[in-house]
Amino acid sequence: MESKVQEYQILYSKFKKTYDCAEEYKAPIEPLKTEIEKLRQRQKEYDYTDPNTVIQYMESHVDREMKEKRQSLQKEVKNQMRELENPSDKVTKNFEKVTKWLTQKEADKIISQNKLNCDQEINMEKAEKITEFDLFSSANKLFGFIFRFNFLTCFPKILRVVAAILIWGIILVPKIINSTYKKFSLKNGFYTPLTLEKYNAMLWVCITRVILLAGIILILNIAVYYATNYYAKNYMLKNQLIYMAVTEPSKLEKALYDYKFSVFINGTISDWRNEIEYIKKNGLPIEYQASEKVGHISSDIVESLKKNYDKLNSDISKKETQIEDRTAKADGLIYDASHLIKELNSKEKEVIGLIGDSNHNNGVLSPYVALGFANEEFYFVKELISFQHNYKPMLICYGEESAQSSEKLRTNIAILIEKFMLGFFGENSMDIIDMFLVDFEGLHFPESRTRGMMKVIRTQRELQNLYIDLKSTRDLVNSLADGKIATINPDKLRKRENPIKYHIVFFTGTDFTSVDREIVQLFIEGENFGFIPILFMKQTMARDFLLENNSSRAFSKVIKKIKESEQIYGYEGIVHEFEYELIISNQKKNLEGKFCIKKLLSFQEFEDILNSDETISIDTFLYVDTNDISEDLYEYFLQYDFVEFFTLNGIIPDFVTVDVKRL
Repeated sequence: MESKVQEYQILYSKFKKTYDCAEEYKAPIEPLKTEIEKLRQRQKEYDYTDPNTVIQYMESHVDREMKEKRQSLQKEVKNQMRELENPSDKVTKNFEKVTKWLTQKEADKIISQNKLNCDQEINMEKAEKITEFDLFSSANKLFGFIFRFNFLTCFPKILRVVAAILIWGIILVPKIINSTYKKFSLKNGFYTPLTLEKYNAMLWVCITRVILLAGIILILNIAVYYATNYYAKNYMLKNQLIYMAVTEPSKLEKALYDYKFSVFINGTISDWRNEIEYIKKNGLPIEYQASEKVGHISSDIVESLKKNYDKLNSDISKKETQIEDRTAKADGLIYDASHLIKELNSKEKEVIGLIGDSNHNNGVLSPYVALGFANEEFYFVKELISFQHNYKPMLICYGEESAQSSEKLRTNIAILIEKFMLGFFGENSMDIIDMFLVDFEGLHFPESRTRGMMKVIRTQRELQNLYIDLKSTRDLVNSLADGKIATINPDKLRKRENPIKYHIVFFTGTDFTSVDREIVQLFIEGENFGFIPILFMKQTMARDFLLENNSSRAFSKVIKKIKESEQIYGYEGIVHEFEYELIISNQKKNLEGKFCIKKLLSFQEFEDILNSDETISIDTFLYVDTNDISEDLYEYFLQYDFVEFFTLNGIIPDFVTVDVKRL
């Protein structure tokens, strides 16, 4: 079966699908461009060729390393302190011996006056050995016992020394004198008298020997004392970290931390900062002139930045490839759509043209009907507002708000019926349709408006006659072939007989509450014998019918059949497709009743609003008539992209240079 509406809608669906696919491909392009821009901005943060960027990361690296070094040094020093704070018993005894020798005050003085050697090796095994001190300390004790009578602890030290001198003088001096005298007077085994000269000589020898012996003893005592003192101090200095860990742990911990951190600052950090200053002065690449002991961080920073920069560059390339692929596919689809646009544009007049062939579709009514094109275009293509009735009853419901605007409701229903009328005859031959309008709403539908295509019924008698005619048609169809008009008409045309006509009936303002069951059957069985009722009904009334029990109101069966057939439509949605939101024109009489208009203003009314505090809100388009428009108003409207100019009578002033739409 041929259907201009179906062909157009199939083509339009293909076009819409193609364009929607193109839009789907294009949709991510702008977000991808935004992402690329963000990635490029991020790339600037990793520009490894920019000295300022490298310096910024180097300074951040220095700050981060200093922070991490502080934390690591704190742990390192604490671990070192734990090792120092627990010396062995032997080390502790060694410190006790040394401090006893030196006195605690002297030991503390030695530690405080000597700079703390934080690099000192910590060796507990060596600290346990104090051999030299023990040796000389023992010798000192021995000498003290022999020569200083230290065993006389009950006496003061000076008395012990005096006593020692006296005792050793008593013991040693006579022996020295006696041995000297023997040497000088004994000859050949006999003592000889000494001359004065020899006596004097003997006396000097005795004195010399006493002094020499006393000197030797004194020197030995002093040497041993100072050697013991030296090794005591030396032990303290070699093990000062261990000593401080025991005596002043907090002070030692701070000293160790400060020392180690200063080494890091004066070494590694200093080299890094010199490197930063070098780059500030000389730029990149740098010549490595700093200490070779510390690695240059600029090369590591540049390498790290380059890695991140290249990663972002790779991401950008991938997204650019995606954009290219999507653009290519979208362009290909748009190219395909452009051919569909041309084809659709060429079919526009054909779709709304009347059918002249009486044998069109073998006398069978098309299941489609179009009301015309919507006001708004989609990429230069007009959307055809159509219905697939499938020979079932149709119900168009309007809401309470529309019902309250009764005059506007009647006007718009009349416009829709007129569109239906032309739509049916645009799909089907006039020879197979009898069209009726049952008007109990008071529509403005004179015979001139029907153009001889439709009969208007305004009385109950005429309506009853229509039902009688429908019953006769039903009975006739039931008596032929399989009782279906779609089978009978093609057969009649083949036999050169007149086809049975379809009855398309519009109902407005009709009271269906008291319709008898026999008439209800006409509505239910209508698809078999060509009766297609199109009902305009208030939404609340239709809802009541749907809620009614089948036994209470017979017509509820019809409404339920319509619902099951999915033939219920919203009046407001249909009107919206054809409604002009705001028209400014002085030709109100020529516009009202012919077009669905939400608001209509004359030029004077519009100028009055402009000169007042009142505002006008536009959601879609503002349509302005070129007839009677002033040049000033025309210039005013040109500044808005939502304004479209139209003409009814073809009158377009010379100053109007934009495209003008013909309504």
